[in-house]
This record gives sequence, C-alpha cells and structure tokens, in this order.
Amino acid sequence: MPKRRPHHKSRFGCDQCRKRRVKCDEKALRCMNCTNRGDECTFSRKSPQKIHAVNENDSPGSFGPISVTPSSTDLSINPVSSPYTVPGSTTSLHEPISITDVGLMHYWSTRTCHSFTREGSELFREHVGQEALRHDYLMEAIFAMTLLHMASAMEDPEAVRPLVSAALQHQNQSLLGLRTALSNISPSNCDAVFICSVLIMVCAIVSPLLPTDCEQVKPTSETVLLLVEFMNGVSSIVGLVRHWIEQGPLHRFFGVVEPKSTFIGEWAPAADLRHMLDTQISHGSRRQQTLENAIQGLETVFHRETCAVLWIVKVDSDFRSELERGEPIAMMIFMHWGVLLYITDDMWWKKYSGSRLVQELSATLVGYGGDLERMSRWCRKQVGLSG
Repeated sequence: MPKRRPHHKSRFGCDQCRKRRVKCDEKALRCMNCTNRGDECTFSRKSPQKIHAVNENDSPGSFGPISVTPSSTDLSINPVSSPYTVPGSTTSLHEPISITDVGLMHYWSTRTCHSFTREGSELFREHVGQEALRHDYLMEAIFAMTLLHMASAMEDPEAVRPLVSAALQHQNQSLLGLRTALSNISPSNCDAVFICSVLIMVCAIVSPLLPTDCEQVKPTSETVLLLVEFMNGVSSIVGLVRHWIEQGPLHRFFGVVEPKSTFIGEWAPAADLRHMLDTQISHGSRRQQTLENAIQGLETVFHRETCAVLWIVKVDSDFRSELERGEPIAMMIFMHWGVLLYITDDMWWKKYSGSRLVQELSATLVGYGGDLERMSRWCRKQVGLSG
C-alpha cells in the first residue's frame, strides 16, 4: 500500500475557503484562492502565531489590514499594525524585513512625497498626508505608491514580489473607496479625490512593470498606452472639482511642467526622426502628418512647454494605432519619448518607466539595422543602458 503523503492541515484558513472546504494558504491580507477567484477574504479565526506577531508590532499610529471586497465600499480600518515581510537580498545573511504602515508613512514623508514636483513636496507631505488621515481611500493610495516606490529601487525579484502584491491590495482597496467618493464629491473631499486619482494613475503605470507572485511582467509599451485611459479619467475628475481645488492649497499643482532645460536650440534627434519620415513615408500622406505631429509634440516636451506625461495623451489616435501594430518608425518615436520621460526631471516613476520603455523597444527593434539600430543605441545610452 503506497505511503500517504504528509501534508499541512489548514486550521486557521479564511472564512471563504472553509465554506468551500478547500485548503487555504492562510496568507494575509488575502489568500491565493480568494485572489484568483476575486472573492472577499476574511479571517474570523486568528492563528496564535499571527496574533502574537501583531501584538509585538502594535503601535498607536499604525493602520491595519483591510478585507478586499470587490462589491463592498466599507473601508473601515482595524487598529492593528500590518507588517509586510520582505526577504533580504541575501537570505543566508539577512533576516526578513518587516515594514509597518508607520514605516510606509515615514518613507512617504521623506521620499515618495517628492514624486511629482520638488516645489510641491511639502504640499504632498503635509496637506496630502493630513487629507489621508480623513479619507481612508487616499491613505490606501499613498501606501500603494510608497510600496511601489520601494520595490522599484530593488534588484532582487524575490524581494520585490511581496511589496508589489501588498501594493496591489492597497491599490484595489483605494479604488473601491474612490468610486464611492466620486458619487458624492464636495468641497470637503475634492482634494482627496483628485490626489487619489493621480496616485492610482501612477500605480497603474508602474505596478505591471514589476514582478509579482501571480503574473509575469507585462510589456512596458502595452502598459504605457493604458496611461491614456487613466489620464482621461483624471481629466474628467479635474473637470468636476477644479473650481474647488483652485481655491485651496492644491491650486499650485495645475500647470506644473518639468524644470526648464538649460539647452538652447533645436532638439537634434528630431532631425534624425524626420529624415526617416522623408526616406520611408510618402510626403503629404496622412500617415506622414500623424508621425510629424508626434515628433513636434516631443519637441515641445524637450523645451518644457508641455509636461512629458501628457505627450502620449495628446498624440493622434492614429499614432497609437501604429504603436499597437508595431510599426518601426512609430516605435522609434515612442522610444524617444521614453528618453524624455527619463531625462526631463528626477521623478522616480518617470525615470523607471522611461528606462523600461527604451529597454523593451530597443530589444524589439534589434535586427532592423541602419538608422533604427543607430538611434536605438543612442536612446539606450541616454537612459543608462549599455549599447
């Protein structure tokens, strides 16, 4: 008779797995079964080890775990800490690192608050931080973006994954609260709604570029194209609340562009891009005009007349269709936008996305030779990649 394989019995599984009579991995804040099914995940039975760990890390200012409920808008926060265990870069030498929500707020206040404009760092640290204490969904968005900021600076995928998984849970929870708030916008919550939508936009761009426990990293070009939808969503929210926001401290956020360039003159890469158009695209055709408009848009970004992020929103839909079809010239123009994202200021999420975009597109264009190969090498050099 074959020997029975030993197994670990789940005694403190979530309520949903117990109801379905399936084995639960007991993973906080949400088990893998509920994650895969998109179900609510709640734990009415607490493991003695988990309770002991929570009590050791309790602090008055920390915020605890939240059940992710797709259909629920209840964002009540439990007054316990919720540490994320992050493997050390060398597991044989380092103990796991625990990051509490207090630690996340410290990281936000000292680093992540600089993610949009240096001049506005104090605004994000002070005013946005205070708004987050009043609006749970904004706090969730802050936690999500801070975790992604920390993850983007790590090289070890094993250390990155738990941070990204935790960030996605906070991101989803923030979205639930934001949807509820959008149905009842007022002067008292307009700042929180606006900033939350901006933070979620950045999270939605960066999170798919990082490794997670469940999914492979998505193509950067596909992810960045989603920016159009998020930017349009943010614009819609701004249209609803701008008259209120302009009367408060966030009015300084409007009209922000990257620091002025010290370079005076033409943007040299534009000449190379136009040379490709002249030699490969019929002059005066609709396609030629579409690509020319995209190049002109890059020039306005280089001269700091337009915020770099807005370029992808302002280009023609025909240009985005060229990208989706993988047309080489459109991809080369797109790659130059990645360079501008990287060099126009030192915002971590722009530099990270720009570098990933150049890395991916240059690999896609390998083998085309000639001008495309030469320009790819130049783009890679601009973002710190080897030729």
